[in-house]
Amino acid sequence: MTRRGAGRRLVSTLGKVALATLGVGVALGMAELLLRTFPNWVPREVRVSPPVRRVHAYIDETYAVRLSDGDLFHWMRGAIAPLVQDQDRVVAWVHLVTDANGFRNLPPERATYDIVALGDSFTRASGVATPWPQELAASTGMYVLNLADVGAGPQQELEFLRQFGINKHPQWVIMAYFGANDLYEAGAYEKANPFILPRFGRFLLTRGGAGWPETTSTGTQVVAEPGYRYPITMPIDGTGMEMAFFSPHISWLSVSGQLIEASQDYRLVREVILAAGELSEEVNSRLLLVYIPSKEHVYLPYLDDAETARRVYANVSTLALDEAGFLQFTNLPATLELTLEHMDDQANLLAGFAAAHDVAFLDLTSTFQEVAGTGVELYYPFDTHWNQQGHYLAAEIIAGYLQATDGERPSG
Repeated sequence: MTRRGAGRRLVSTLGKVALATLGVGVALGMAELLLRTFPNWVPREVRVSPPVRRVHAYIDETYAVRLSDGDLFHWMRGAIAPLVQDQDRVVAWVHLVTDANGFRNLPPERATYDIVALGDSFTRASGVATPWPQELAASTGMYVLNLADVGAGPQQELEFLRQFGINKHPQWVIMAYFGANDLYEAGAYEKANPFILPRFGRFLLTRGGAGWPETTSTGTQVVAEPGYRYPITMPIDGTGMEMAFFSPHISWLSVSGQLIEASQDYRLVREVILAAGELSEEVNSRLLLVYIPSKEHVYLPYLDDAETARRVYANVSTLALDEAGFLQFTNLPATLELTLEHMDDQANLLAGFAAAHDVAFLDLTSTFQEVAGTGVELYYPFDTHWNQQGHYLAAEIIAGYLQATDGERPSG
């Protein structure tokens, strides 16, 4: 073959490679565009920045919630004994209605609202008939707009306020902060890949492997030991209450205030709170930061049996700062003593920060612990969320706080 012929073949080959590369690039670009055009196709576990929100507008459906629907059967798969047929029961009947933007609000939409509520699944509350914002409206006579979404973190909630809430000129903006994962959500939002497709591909590959370790929404792997660790029986007020805990939630309770304060996660949370406060002030609204405790935060103080504690802490790890300053899970085990020592640290940090910046702050933890100590169930046994009693109690506490301020600007 002549030198000229070899050169032509090389040029032809390179041209074909270039065309193929261009074709792949165009296909990937179209796939990315398609996923952004139809965000409901993107699984909730696929995190992107800015996040893709799945909007389910104008839903009007009624459904039953059973004990077996508890999310811990998914997140702690293999660690909870399955319910036998006669144990399973309906724990709630839910009539779920969403508005034009996919938030859980009853029609008709108003031009203004007294309260805008921000939060995650604790505030959207797809598992109860009456979420706390709706109960708050009923008990106070105020109009409440629920702008919560499942899996929303602080930055997303701030964006909801900007897009859908602040133009309603509320008297109050209530940001419901979930102590078990909002620090994580803030960090995950910051670190998320801006492109959907590679994360979507990774999601499909990891979920496609049968028997692979399950990755939870809090960034750690749940590895079940042989046998079932749950349910455990908590001796509360002379009775035994069966329940299960979520191990990563215990891990976040075990982080010291010093470590939290030094983290990038907490910096992001502080920035969101300040931004929400400034945005609220622009329309003469008042920001109220409400700290929502996890089930573990409420019930672990009542755990006094060493064998039960061993089962609970069989796969609970501690957290540490990574090289970038974000909190991440380690291979070091946590203990009940460590959790009890630090479980209030995050709420105390937020209380101090709120007071220093003239932000109203309300911690639900002590009241929830007190009521739980009387034997009242406030969370579903096999779920991380409040049951209806929990929502009633939250609304009662928040309503009492609002009424106590009597229209005066809170000082924190």
